Amino acid sequence: MPDGYTPEIQIQNNQVSEQTLTKIKNHISFVNKQEMSHQNKEIQIFGDTFEMVASAENRQKHPETVIQKNTRSLIENLYQNAELILGTNHEKPSKPDGISVNFDKQGRLIVDEVVEIKSSNNAFLHGIEKGQPAKTLVTIGEIVNILNKLKKGEKTTKIMPKDSDLPLEKRIKRDVELQKVAEQLKMISPDDGIITFSPEMVYRYIVPKGEQLPEFNPHLLEDYGYAVKVEVSHSEYSKRDIHEIINKFSLK
Repeated sequence: MPDGYTPEIQIQNNQVSEQTLTKIKNHISFVNKQEMSHQNKEIQIFGDTFEMVASAENRQKHPETVIQKNTRSLIENLYQNAELILGTNHEKPSKPDGISVNFDKQGRLIVDEVVEIKSSNNAFLHGIEKGQPAKTLVTIGEIVNILNKLKKGEKTTKIMPKDSDLPLEKRIKRDVELQKVAEQLKMISPDDGIITFSPEMVYRYIVPKGEQLPEFNPHLLEDYGYAVKVEVSHSEYSKRDIHEIINKFSLK
């Protein structure tokens, strides 16, 4: 068996891929080297491990064409780097854990699902306190708006940063990054059709098997004359399963 090989792990009837396990193994090693309490390490490792497992699980449930996958990956990369792309100098943008990109009946690209992965009831409540999911939807909307401006050929210097007091150094770095995104868009989606949101878009919470969230309003943004449906999906993996995966790598 070669050095560094990470075999697939069978948890009940579910199988965690070698690729996901390698990410988990490396992340556990990284967190264990950080200067924080053992308890905080355990909390972070558990939450991050469930997020990686649930993300991979959710991707398997959404078969994609090449253009769907490339568009999704681009949007995900942009919101993961939202401070730079949006040009924020103060409040950090709220970021989702995943999205789904599809086609509408006219063949146009649409975002039809935004995903938040919560490893526990407490994690869900903490997100609510931080203004999720409303702030998360705002971030996605702003990212897609920038992409559409780039698709239409708008000059990057004309796409203003969110915060007007963004330092010049950050403005230059942002402009360079937006130019790279514009070039990526030409390869991914050469036509000038804009990316929109599905009228049936779902904001999906994914939680461990057996975890129950408190009651909440199943529709968002009703005050604006339209609504985004909120749904809860349960992973095939329970908290016990996640602890079993972590224990395979001897958390210390």
